[in-house]
Amino acid sequence: MSASESEGQLLLARRLHRFVKLRLVVNLLPSSKRVKGIFSVIASANRLDIMRILNAKGSLSYSELKSLAGFKSKKESGKFAYHLRKLVRQGLVTLNRAERKYVITSLGRLILNLSRQIEEHAVIESGKLYVRTSRHTIEEFNANKITQSLVKEGGMPLDLAQKVTAEVESKIYKFQTTYLTAPLIREVVNAVLIDQGFEEYRHRLTRLGLPVYDVIELINRVGASGEGVEALIRQTAQSVFSEFLLLNQLTKDVADLYLGGDTHISNPGRWGIAPDTLIVDATHLHTSSINPSMRMISTPRLTSPTNLSEALSTHAAATILLASECNTELCWLRFGKYIECSAKDVDDKQLAEDLYREFVLIGTVLGHRGTKPTVSLHIGEDGEDKLASSNRANSILDAYRRYVETTPLPTLHLSLHGNIDDDTLNGVYRLVMAGGSVAFCPKTHSNYSYLGLRLSASVQETPLSMLLHGFSINLPRLARESQEDEMYFRAKMTILLRDSLAALQSRRGIIAEQVRKGILPIIESNIQTAALEEIPIILNLAGLLEAAQILVKEKSGQNAIISIVEKTIETAVKDVNAKEETAVSVVPEEGLARLTTLDVERYGKASITSHLEESYSTSLELDADKLDAEKLKLAELYSRNLTGGCSVSVRINPNAETDDLKNIINTLSASLTFFRLGLDLSVCRNCGAKNTSTVSRCVICKSTRLVKRQIF
Repeated sequence: MSASESEGQLLLARRLHRFVKLRLVVNLLPSSKRVKGIFSVIASANRLDIMRILNAKGSLSYSELKSLAGFKSKKESGKFAYHLRKLVRQGLVTLNRAERKYVITSLGRLILNLSRQIEEHAVIESGKLYVRTSRHTIEEFNANKITQSLVKEGGMPLDLAQKVTAEVESKIYKFQTTYLTAPLIREVVNAVLIDQGFEEYRHRLTRLGLPVYDVIELINRVGASGEGVEALIRQTAQSVFSEFLLLNQLTKDVADLYLGGDTHISNPGRWGIAPDTLIVDATHLHTSSINPSMRMISTPRLTSPTNLSEALSTHAAATILLASECNTELCWLRFGKYIECSAKDVDDKQLAEDLYREFVLIGTVLGHRGTKPTVSLHIGEDGEDKLASSNRANSILDAYRRYVETTPLPTLHLSLHGNIDDDTLNGVYRLVMAGGSVAFCPKTHSNYSYLGLRLSASVQETPLSMLLHGFSINLPRLARESQEDEMYFRAKMTILLRDSLAALQSRRGIIAEQVRKGILPIIESNIQTAALEEIPIILNLAGLLEAAQILVKEKSGQNAIISIVEKTIETAVKDVNAKEETAVSVVPEEGLARLTTLDVERYGKASITSHLEESYSTSLELDADKLDAEKLKLAELYSRNLTGGCSVSVRINPNAETDDLKNIINTLSASLTFFRLGLDLSVCRNCGAKNTSTVSRCVICKSTRLVKRQIF
């Protein structure tokens, strides 16, 4: 007996079993009158609809069932009652008299299943194919729609599209399946395109999305992290837009550089949608508030504040709106001056209390969305602003310390400018010891984002501006492939810098287009169109120190490493700064550990880890207890020569005293234009307590679910 004959007999046996089961339930044995009655009842489409509704919805009252079945007018009441009575008489529907609701019976469900099987069998016998579309409908298969898609989506000539369609149609009819799906048809089309050498057309027709397994894994991962449904939806969407970036927005050469590990794109799911950093002048809120586009009709309009309460509400609302349109950081310049102007009649204690409430509100909203972007509040800019040495600064520091104490991983950060007196220093000490971190810009002529990016004068003088960065080049890989030839290394870096810079310059156009389309409505309503073509771009150098160590190996000392670092920065700045509004930085960017992982796979773990602990350096880390002279020299070199900024993080000892903090601030302020202070901590996922980074269990609840939080 052949396999097909065996399958046929099995199918026949299953249908016979269903038929016998039906006879037993209906109690047909000698009577055919009952059978005729049932088939007479289900011959009506209206009565079948009533049964389907009850099967799907459960028990329903008379009026509910009537409305759902489409009998809404009074004239149709008699018709509905007639159909319902027929169903009840044949035992397909019954009335639960206690609840006065109708329910479908087991016989009714069996009849529905049988009717569906008959319908599907009729479809098979007809020889037609049906498609479950992405619009959640079922339609008869139409090969002409493949042709239309090839022409419209892929830009294929009509005659060629018709030939490809004919091949696809031939393959589909060989499947011998009743229902097709839109993704399956697209897979067949793409397979035919690849088979016939039309890779470019296949590229345009690629479907973006996640496999079922990946969605399940994502749900499990987000559930375990406790980030919630917002994180689940956000990460799913970003996965789709990451694919869109690589397939549609980037050139193939740039995408290959990223996928191969020569470069890195941070936040790829939003890189082609929103800018990385937004810089806003807080004092601008006094005269012309940051407002959403008029298309956002459900969002309240913000007005110029007249008192502290209104000032804080306006600032909180503007922060929440703007944070949705940037990837990495939202910088509020002159925040201290904004608060000082709004709090003239408010005492210091009340100011600290009101600020604390605002910080909690902003932190709650942003924390619920995810850890990005961070928000930095700048205090004491412009030289003549003495807020950093006033009681108002202490009120802000006190409010921020309380916020830090109640927030395991803060999304708000402070940036202090200019000289700091002893009284303010005490406030800084208390918030650092509480687990907060604060950035310093000791030179009043310069300003930096909390990440460490240098803010140019043009950016600081504009009410709302943005920075594009998030593109890093893998210097350690270049160094390895240069085989200790420093000149060859810098020549290769020049070529890679130009390609990377071109990618960032094309991103200007991408972001400008998103603004014009209304994807970024807050930016659209608050920035001049001309400014979109001149967005500053900053290219990042990843693993600069490791690259220098690879090039010198064991033959030279620290001076040779510093010399290579200086020459590398000089070459990079010369190549990049030839263009307007472009710069070079060494700052931490999201996901840069990916470069280390890819290089471990290529060169072996022993070769990579000999020069680093976990990932390539993008921040200079100093220990306050013992300032390394060579590292401090490198920090000065970075601070002086990198036009786009640098990150210098200073690790404070948990047992440090106020005088220790004062000494380190004075020492670093003399030579650096930017640095951050903070503790390395482990945050408990179970109770939220902050622990020193060396513990393996939470000192409060003894949980091992600890997350390391470093200063940078």
